[in-house]
Amino acid sequence: MYEVVSPAGKPSTKEIPRLASAGLDLAGKKVGLVRIPFPNGDVLLETMADLMKKRFKGLEFVKLPSGKGLAWGDYPDSSLTGLVKESGIAAALVAVGC
Repeated sequence: MYEVVSPAGKPSTKEIPRLASAGLDLAGKKVGLVRIPFPNGDVLLETMADLMKKRFKGLEFVKLPSGKGLAWGDYPDSSLTGLVKESGIAAALVAVGC
């Protein structure tokens, strides 16, 4: 459930229902690390991977290049979509800067 509110508006008086658990289980799965150029994006992704390895047993991480013929962390091109599909990952962590 999404609700759009104005930061200048008044607080809602409606009760917000509890969200159901996502039931996320990544144990034994492969997760892609997609780095788009921004300072320390590699540090962020590697730190997140380390934290997630402690939570999910057998979790594997792969650094996905930004496209065919590109390095990890290069500006992406449209071939990234195909690489993601071919990689067989169950999820991805993406570090995007501006």
